[in-house]
Amino acid sequence: MKAKRRQELKQDEFVDTLVWLWETVKKNQQQIVVGVLVAVALVAAVTLIVPQLRQRRYAAWASLSAIEQSVVAPPEGAQTKPGELEAAQVEKYRKLAADYSGSGAAPIALYQAAQLLHETGKLDEALKTLNELLASYPKCELAVAAEAAKATVLEDQGKYAEAKALYEKVAQSGPRYLSPECYLNAARCAELMKDVVQAKELYRKAEELGKGTGWEQLAKERIARLERPAPVTSPPPTGEKKG
Repeated sequence: MKAKRRQELKQDEFVDTLVWLWETVKKNQQQIVVGVLVAVALVAAVTLIVPQLRQRRYAAWASLSAIEQSVVAPPEGAQTKPGELEAAQVEKYRKLAADYSGSGAAPIALYQAAQLLHETGKLDEALKTLNELLASYPKCELAVAAEAAKATVLEDQGKYAEAKALYEKVAQSGPRYLSPECYLNAARCAELMKDVVQAKELYRKAEELGKGTGWEQLAKERIARLERPAPVTSPPPTGEKKG
């Protein structure tokens, strides 16, 4: 009897659950229908968008590859002004970065454009392009290289204090393999600012971090040059006019 009673109680509980579920569905019918429609819409959107994103990503890399593989040479018999071909290449990179904004190829295109601008002496445009890259893609793999390139542009513009600070930042926070070179560059900027004490300090950092490499030897040579006594100039003989 007890077993039969337990079975009846279980059946009643099951029936009560079904009744409660049915009542809940009836009360919330509209919300449930909306939820189902939203879920269906999301699945449909993902199904449509994912292939498009994949195709866009492929197109971006294909375009970048086409630009990099193109031969920068004037048509036979054509006459071009200095830098004209490089300018055309820069425009291709800029267009790719705009057309495929947000893709992995975009920061590479901006970096390559900045390099060409720097090589052709368009320092302001190179700096602007590097700033655009760093603002739009601060966490991309090229961010550190872009900061180092920006420091080089600033140095070439004669902005030695800004360049030195940026070189040091990259040396301290970037990959370790970049540190010796960046400290050497920072030291060179300090030299150009006539700060010999700080220049030697930075060269020593480059020497320490570049042990066993060419950077160590270069740092030692520059420290030795700075520590070499200045040549003594004898005063002119009495009565002789100074040059």
